Amino acid sequence: MADALKDYFEDGKRRGVKGLQRDEQRAGAWILPQLGPLEVVKLTRRRLETWLTEMAEAPRRVRTPAPPKPGTPAPKPRNFKVPRVPKAAPVPPAPPSTDDEKRARKDSANRVLTTLKAALNHALDRRRVTCTGEAWREAKPYRGTTKARVRFLSVEDQVRLVNACPEDFRRLVKGALYTGGRYGELARVTVQDFDPIGGTLFLIGKGTGEGKPRRVVLTEEGQAFFQEITAGRPAGEVVFQRDGVARRKLTDLGSSWGHSDQARFMATACTAAGLDPLGFHELRHSYASMLVNAGCPLAYVAAQLGHTDTRMVEKHYGHLAPNAMAESIRTLMPKLGLTGVAKIEPLKVTAGA
Repeated sequence: MADALKDYFEDGKRRGVKGLQRDEQRAGAWILPQLGPLEVVKLTRRRLETWLTEMAEAPRRVRTPAPPKPGTPAPKPRNFKVPRVPKAAPVPPAPPSTDDEKRARKDSANRVLTTLKAALNHALDRRRVTCTGEAWREAKPYRGTTKARVRFLSVEDQVRLVNACPEDFRRLVKGALYTGGRYGELARVTVQDFDPIGGTLFLIGKGTGEGKPRRVVLTEEGQAFFQEITAGRPAGEVVFQRDGVARRKLTDLGSSWGHSDQARFMATACTAAGLDPLGFHELRHSYASMLVNAGCPLAYVAAQLGHTDTRMVEKHYGHLAPNAMAESIRTLMPKLGLTGVAKIEPLKVTAGA
């Protein structure tokens, strides 16, 4: 199994497959420790189903600090005027207990199973194994785990959130609501990425240097916003900067928002605005939901979000499309004038009838 995974990942790197690093992390955490030494020909459906169940019932994994590199000097102890109370030891995560936690763990288990099957099918296609592949083909993933649970902010809630943000974070939140861009995409935007003539903003896709670049069409309100915050600034300057923070320089012309900087600001702004906690990515969902509710074709929404097709849009926002479609048909369809004035009056129901 370990050889099959290694061969699969090497071939994926050669072909430039996206998301490979994430799959390697999943394999290192869940596949290699339990199934790595096992010979592929000895793999059985029962063994796979047992492994899948154990993974779905296990506590979720938590991120831990990376160990220091060899030769890295130990940090100097900090001397505080007032001794600080030591932090309590973090509580290890418990096995899933609520329905939502169980659904999430099963969904994660399905993703790992998908990586495993892809590696085994790759070995079978390259004739590296002599079995038929029946064992992993018969191992079925959990069903009903990918139900979309996406939260959308109303226009009123968006205004409340923006008003509760400090000035530098407010600009970033507005940028997300006007473009539907991801946090990482917006953090990399420079002044020259805004095209005031075409009314578009150039965004680089998810991941550093990965993803398909795209030009997001801006509304008149969005164009006015970007014209205001980019006027008179150098072309290579980072558009969204942290005020008073001289670190994490993306270029020599500006201090960018770093990895996960947005989390604390979002939590504080939601509390101040009286909103339930939400992540920065839900601003992207709110942007897409507004487009769908306005009757924008799903293909256009997918293009704005940077998706290659409409599958992800249909998954998360498809339930909004019927209402938007009905409203568009009733608004845009011309009146044919084929029906005269109705001669039928509805019956009136009186009390005691």
